[in-house]
Amino acid sequence: MANVGHPPPNLHYADWPSAVSALARSIRSVLRGETNNVGSFTLGSGSTTTVTDTRAHINSVITFSPTNAAAAGTAIYVSTKNDGSFVVTHAPDPDAGTFDYALSG
Repeated sequence: MANVGHPPPNLHYADWPSAVSALARSIRSVLRGETNNVGSFTLGSGSTTTVTDTRAHINSVITFSPTNAAAAGTAIYVSTKNDGSFVVTHAPDPDAGTFDYALSG
């Protein structure tokens, strides 16, 4: 049967053990919660803060966790999602609240 449109995968025996090892390391990392989908940001002095993250896109679900006292009492929400960034809207406040975030989807 001919492979139409896609070249066959490179499955040389010499490369196979290293490929399996890399896959196993990746699976172990995911099981430990190391999914490479987190970041942090500090609110700006205006009423919006743009967070640049190449992993963000318009269908991302973005969750926040305050990491200091200034952030703990601050109401924030995602007002815009773009490919490569998102905008957080908040009340203008001179106290710099810092948040961790996670991207899903």
